[in-house]
Amino acid sequence: MKEVLNVNHLKKRYESEDNITIALQDISFAIGEGEFISIMGASGSGKTTLLNCISTIDEATEGEIWINGTELSGLNEEDKAKFRRENLGFIFQDYNLLDTLTVEENISLALIIKQIPKSKIKERVSNISEQFGIQHILKKYPYEISGGEKQRCACVRAVSHWPQLIMADEPTGALDSGNSRILMETIKQLNDSIGTTILIVTHDIIVSSYTDRTLYIKDGRIYEDLNMKGLSADEKLKRLMNLEAEQHTEGGRSDVC
Repeated sequence: MKEVLNVNHLKKRYESEDNITIALQDISFAIGEGEFISIMGASGSGKTTLLNCISTIDEATEGEIWINGTELSGLNEEDKAKFRRENLGFIFQDYNLLDTLTVEENISLALIIKQIPKSKIKERVSNISEQFGIQHILKKYPYEISGGEKQRCACVRAVSHWPQLIMADEPTGALDSGNSRILMETIKQLNDSIGTTILIVTHDIIVSSYTDRTLYIKDGRIYEDLNMKGLSADEKLKRLMNLEAEQHTEGGRSDVC
């Protein structure tokens, strides 16, 4: 299996005049093409810091991050911005759809930024929108559609330019249980039908139960790499609940985001 992401001995610390905070301590793992993975851990475990380093929003103190054969620390800020546009997709809690643009225009925007020829944009938007059942709302504005439809639009936009890796930080954090389920089913569809490689940060075992592998982060380290591929939803939940129970038994909590 081709590796899309490879993280080698990653460390991150924040320094101030009178304090040093260790956020990540020697993190190493790889993600293969088409994998659907969650990074899970308590608040303060370092999972968001890890995602920020992978997405080039933050810079690691030590170690390497390779995405599709490119090592990120060797890029300047301009190259990082270009790399994000061309290789990464993001799913946000609040959709980030522009109310002044139609659904079709919102999705097309990601392709325009990537400089896809105009002659191909309409066809690509039409094809992927049909695949995810939103072709009937392409001419509507975000304020005219439901929350669930907005979620599907945001997911389609994230995958429209065929990114190497899609990332989401607590994507269901602001949603009720019904809309959380709709969003996770849509993200799962991205993985199942298109083979998109997806990495989700969450503290929610329900969200993690949609994925096939969970990296559990504790105190800036990988505490468990749990492979759940082929398991039923109930079996996944049971394993994740057991993992959570271990943490409560051991106790302890760090102060890093």
